[in-house]
Order: sequence, then structure tokens, then C-alpha cells
Amino acid sequence: MQAFLRQASSDFAAYRALAQSGLPSCHALHELQMALEKLAKAIALGGSPGGFGRTHVAWSKISGALGAHSHLAGVLGMKTGDYRRFISRIHPIGRAIEELHPQVPTSGVPDGANAEYPWRSIARSRSDGWIAPADHEFSVESRLRSADGAMMLKLVGVLLTKFDKIF
Repeated sequence: MQAFLRQASSDFAAYRALAQSGLPSCHALHELQMALEKLAKAIALGGSPGGFGRTHVAWSKISGALGAHSHLAGVLGMKTGDYRRFISRIHPIGRAIEELHPQVPTSGVPDGANAEYPWRSIARSRSDGWIAPADHEFSVESRLRSADGAMMLKLVGVLLTKFDKIF
């Protein structure tokens, strides 16, 4: 569990650094996807719902269970009811981040867009039909800049820094 937590913390620090770096957003988003996955696996290994093995969709499986940790409401400056509603609102943001992994089936990401590997565009707007993640604008970026997205990132930071007190 501690190894997953340590790596999630490192991945989240890399996300923060890359988000401010001016590099294409795919790099920061890839780190965030990995941080959420490993944090969720650390939570699962710490006694919450069963382990997830090799899946890349661990965050969306665990995020709903975070609503039961109502003491986090105060840490985030929320009332308990507002916190529970917030947890339900961030689920789609977390899922959209998971869908940036090339092996995760997508519901809202067009053409198989992912943060790691080039993909063939259905529209084939490029001369060869391929799109590099570095050249793509990911819609989840605007969701992360929303109030819920910013609060979700704050929640991730709290979970990483106060993990042992929460779980």
C-alpha cells in the first residue's frame, strides 16, 4: 500500500510541475491519470473495497466510496451534504481522466484520443490521418479548471498528504 501511495504522490507532483511547465498538456494529464490510478489502488489496499489488480479504472471504482468519509468535508471547507454532492459531480471528471489511458474504453473521447500514443483520426484532418497527443486539446482540461475540478485536485492532495489519518 505504501509503495502505491508513494508513487501516487510522485506522479501527482509531476502532474503539478508539468501543468505549469508550458509543455503540451498530454504530459501533465498522463501523470494525473497515473496518480489517480495508484492513489485508488492504495485506498483499496488500505481496506476499502477489494483490490483492483491491473485495471486502469481504479479511481472511478473508488471515488464513490469517498463520500462515506464525511470528515473530509471540513478539510475541504464544505458541509457534509455539499461534500457528498461534490463527490458525485467529480466522478465523471475522474472517469474522463481514466479514459486518457489508451487501454480504457472511452465514452466521450473522440477517435480514441489518449494522452500517451498517437491515434488515427476518423476525420483524418491530418495529412496521414494520425494525431499526436502533443497536438491535441483534451476537453478534460477545462473540466479540471472548473470549481469542481480544482476542488477534486485539492481532494487528491489531501488524500495523499493525510492518507494514514483518513484510512
